[in-house]
Amino acid sequence: LAARGRVKEATSLREKILRNNLYTEYKTPENLMENISDIIGVRIECRFIDDERKIFNEIANLFRVKSENGYY
Repeated sequence: LAARGRVKEATSLREKILRNNLYTEYKTPENLMENISDIIGVRIECRFIDDERKIFNEIANLFRVKSENGYY
């Protein structure tokens, strides 16, 4: 099992906002940041199918409360 993470850098975040015209969709920068996706990424690599099942179940157990915006 290996886990890797990343946080989008300021430059690539700025490029995404400009490329997708996200600055026109939100009234404030705070509102934009609350609604933008793909800022943080996590990759979990498993070598065995049994490990995949265990990890999936653990993740599903952690993210079982749905918020009002549709995220868990």
